Amino acid sequence: DVVMIGDDAARQLGGDRRTRAPAVVQVAVHQPPVPTEQANAVNTAILQLNLPWRALRDAVQAATPPHVALLALEPDARKRSLRITAEARGSDEMIDYVQQLASQDWFTSVSLARHEINDQDPNRPIRFQVDAQWRAQ
Repeated sequence: DVVMIGDDAARQLGGDRRTRAPAVVQVAVHQPPVPTEQANAVNTAILQLNLPWRALRDAVQAATPPHVALLALEPDARKRSLRITAEARGSDEMIDYVQQLASQDWFTSVSLARHEINDQDPNRPIRFQVDAQWRAQ
């Protein structure tokens, strides 16, 4: 076997070292598989980061009248669901609000999850939670 080094090798192989394309070397690297728990955590984080916040906010805002106070929005990206906590003066306003949410195209289903009267407040508002499923994008 003959081993050529430097410019002599380049000339014999048909070119100048400066004009030849560099050699491509492929190296196989063994990477251990990602543990399932870690992969699930990463996927959940990605789903949370990719929440359709603007569309959710717009749909909730369009359905919320001035006499309903939004207290919390709790999205679950994996289930494509949103839990809304709100207060209204009475049961009629609460029911109207649930119906308004259900009429939004963004949501596929809306249901009243729970409600209670706040006896500690002299106005006795109704605090309630609504679960809404949003459409897949």
